[in-house]
Amino acid sequence: MHSVDGLRAFAVILVLLFHAEYPWMSGGFIGVDVFFVISGFLITRNILREHQSGEWSVWGFYRRRIARLLPALFATVLFSFIAAYLILSPQDLRSFSASAMSATLSVSNIYFWTDSAYFAQAGETKALLHTWSLGVEEQFYLIWPFLLVGLSNAGRSAVVAGLVLLGALSFAGAWYFQPTRPDAVFFLTPFRIFQFVAGGLVAVLVPIKCIW
Repeated sequence: MHSVDGLRAFAVILVLLFHAEYPWMSGGFIGVDVFFVISGFLITRNILREHQSGEWSVWGFYRRRIARLLPALFATVLFSFIAAYLILSPQDLRSFSASAMSATLSVSNIYFWTDSAYFAQAGETKALLHTWSLGVEEQFYLIWPFLLVGLSNAGRSAVVAGLVLLGALSFAGAWYFQPTRPDAVFFLTPFRIFQFVAGGLVAVLVPIKCIW
């Protein structure tokens, strides 16, 4: 869908401008939120279409996710590791190795959350810090298909009600913990689920090449 591709490009530009540290783009990190909404929309739409047509399979879903994500992730980790071995001190290399392992296991968001204390290594020196969002995505993939297929067996109204409830719980948790645990709200999947839900509800409720 060209409109989705355009929205992705817009989100990428926001993130790039944010990391370029332009003072007028201090809110550019919202581009990551846009990506999560897009993922929620696309994954929900595709799962419901396949389930409705009888083509849904767990293996097919994860095979496509693996083929799309893991080659690029492993290449990034490998080349980053080579560069880190050549330029980092032994102490920094140990920290990098831990982050590389967590990225490979799809838990880098949890790793960087635990490493986000005041005296933690500066974010600019964490070569794989950007993989935190991929960790959130991959954890989302672990629960979403089973939740969505289970709800869809009970009908469209069950899907809508389930998503609204889940999104409300996630948003309420993020709102409640933001003042005291902002790092957890930023990095951890439960506090990001409402963004995927927003995209999922668009896929269910908006008649874009109807999926039901």
